[in-house]
Amino acid sequence: MTDFKALLRVLSESGVEFILVGGVAATVHGSTRLTADVDVVYERRRPNLDRLALALTPYHPYLRGAPPGLPFRWDAQTLERGLNFTLTTDLIVETSWGTDLGKVLNHGTTQPLAGEPRPLAGVARARYVYAPVAGVFRTALQIGSPVRAGAPVAYVGATVLTAPLDGVLRGLTHDRVPVTVGTKVIEVDPRGPAAVVRGIGERPGTIAAGVLRAVQAWVEQRARQTG
Repeated sequence: MTDFKALLRVLSESGVEFILVGGVAATVHGSTRLTADVDVVYERRRPNLDRLALALTPYHPYLRGAPPGLPFRWDAQTLERGLNFTLTTDLIVETSWGTDLGKVLNHGTTQPLAGEPRPLAGVARARYVYAPVAGVFRTALQIGSPVRAGAPVAYVGATVLTAPLDGVLRGLTHDRVPVTVGTKVIEVDPRGPAAVVRGIGERPGTIAAGVLRAVQAWVEQRARQTG
């Protein structure tokens, strides 16, 4: 799991000219879709490439998915010769469900996206609602509101979005946020009153613990290097 704030702070404080795009940018604008990556478009003149290479060098960038040991030089010349780079750094944290959730990895890559959500009370993807049309999302409900199957929850333009099943709202796009076709905008927890819709959930809590271990390992490594 990428430390979004730390990465963006490193780029900004190093004077790198860039714009934020992709999933994190969408989240800033209210999207409910989770992403574990930071996507940036950087200005490609040589002085900026020098600043970008220098800013990330302490974190030992390496091509994601490349076999260990494959020669890769991280510098402005490499950036100048390529257009798109998908990178890992010193430490990453597994974010997919499974026995390795929250595990700190110091080599390799995390598991690929499985494609299916973890079931709650036996219900997986059927508990989600995706925007059938593009437009402005409108709702008067909030996280934790009880809903009945077929009852209106929100609107996108003139299109009514209804609850797919009985339960409580576990995920809900903010009112007045523009959405595109296919955006996940509603999640209903079928467990009803037993649902956990506030606080830190099991998955983000485990990931956060992994991130803390990764930071502690990095601090200890730096301390050893500086003597």
